[in-house]
Amino acid sequence: MSGIAGSLLAIFVIPVIALALEPSDPASFCSRFLDQTEIELCQSRAASENIDWYAGSVCNMQKEDKAFWKCWESVKDKTINLQALKKCVDSEGDDDRQSCVNSALTPPRRPASDSSGIFQPLKNKKPDQPLKKSK
Repeated sequence: MSGIAGSLLAIFVIPVIALALEPSDPASFCSRFLDQTEIELCQSRAASENIDWYAGSVCNMQKEDKAFWKCWESVKDKTINLQALKKCVDSEGDDDRQSCVNSALTPPRRPASDSSGIFQPLKNKKPDQPLKKSK
């Protein structure tokens, strides 16, 4: 009986795992195109543009190529909230998915090297009397 229960569990669990958001190399999305020119354009953009792999995977779920490129442009060079992005997998239709992706974008973060406005300026006070030199 446990063999049957295990098989039934596998039948129901495998599709749920398949719905999970998996990161994919943006170059792999180029297989959605049929025209060689579009494939080459996609490969060129995938090599030169910074696309979050998780967000790109959601964009690849877009049915229309125009919606795919719109989604691509919206996530290019952006920071994504992964928890919010996971909800986009269940979105119905290209427009709903795009709205979901837009809501998963996070505001840009300041680089750690940018310390302007964080520290107070150093004020160097000179002593009233000059320092004595030691011999």
